[in-house]
Amino acid sequence: MNTKALFADTMNTFGLHACLLANECERYGMTWGCDGDCPAFAKGKCKNPEELIEDIMTTDKFDNFTFEELNELYPKLNLIN
Repeated sequence: MNTKALFADTMNTFGLHACLLANECERYGMTWGCDGDCPAFAKGKCKNPEELIEDIMTTDKFDNFTFEELNELYPKLNLIN
């Protein structure tokens, strides 16, 4: 687990008494937003990857993945370099 994901999980444990029922994606996203370090994204479990196409193509948030890796995780995106 990367340090950003670990931090997001730690922050979530502080709020357990507040009944925060966030999933892995939501915990990470509330802390860091959507990027390539999100554990759910890296596992291919992002529920809305189509919404990230612009960020994938125009920012460095997902540079830790090649287009081939992204197409393997999310075939529907059909990314072309």
